[in-house]
Amino acid sequence: MLKRFQFGKNWADYLGQISDEHLQKAQDSFQQFTGLQELKGLRFLDVGCGSGIHSWVAYRFGARTIVSFDYDADSVQTCARLKETHAPQAALWEIRQGDILNQGFVNSLGTFEFVYAWGVLHHTGRMWQAIENTLRCVAEGGKFHLAIYNRHWTSPIWRIIKWTYCHSPSFIQKSLLYTYAKLIFLKAWLRHRGRTADWVAHYSADRGMLLLNNLHDWLGGYPYEYASPEEIQQFVARFNFTCVKVIPNRGTGCSEFLFLKGK
Repeated sequence: MLKRFQFGKNWADYLGQISDEHLQKAQDSFQQFTGLQELKGLRFLDVGCGSGIHSWVAYRFGARTIVSFDYDADSVQTCARLKETHAPQAALWEIRQGDILNQGFVNSLGTFEFVYAWGVLHHTGRMWQAIENTLRCVAEGGKFHLAIYNRHWTSPIWRIIKWTYCHSPSFIQKSLLYTYAKLIFLKAWLRHRGRTADWVAHYSADRGMLLLNNLHDWLGGYPYEYASPEEIQQFVARFNFTCVKVIPNRGTGCSEFLFLKGK
């Protein structure tokens, strides 16, 4: 059986620490990339919802209906907790457990005017099939917001590191996590000197993330696949999608895409 990183436990820890500022940052980052001021009247699908923070963004933007789902049961529970505490009146926000690789489950979802899959499909173990299945959930004229790890010369090395981290006991993971965090801080200090605290604050708030949770997610994110921006765009174009915006990542981070279905 494929060994998977326990994303849900990390998200549960994250949810216990987020503030209104992190929620606002998540909203701002979504708005900045998509250029949308609202999602009023649209159906929104959050694939691999994790903490549910971007489903909450869709709620705040007035989405007509929201469906959030995740493979990980702990992620599903975390998303439900977020809804309960920050959007208890959201009657048309449905949270489900499901696998994007399960054709029957995907067919049961229907189609949506906005489909969001940020940094999740490369963790399924069958990334290209996961992308194809997700594309089927986009309604004609709908938008698909996707983020996938970039192909980099260090990517095969990171695959080994992630496999090792994921298969290690928790005390080894903590040791590796804090060692990696120290290296990140050292890099930030060398680059920013006296402004290291500002860099940490910016890093933590980006997309509403928290530094240590994000690093734990990165080190443990296995299965792990990746692709170049060109590979992603060529693949998605085969299904009658046009790329309307892309922010390529030149390192190992996520390249971000916004696709439109139909021409």
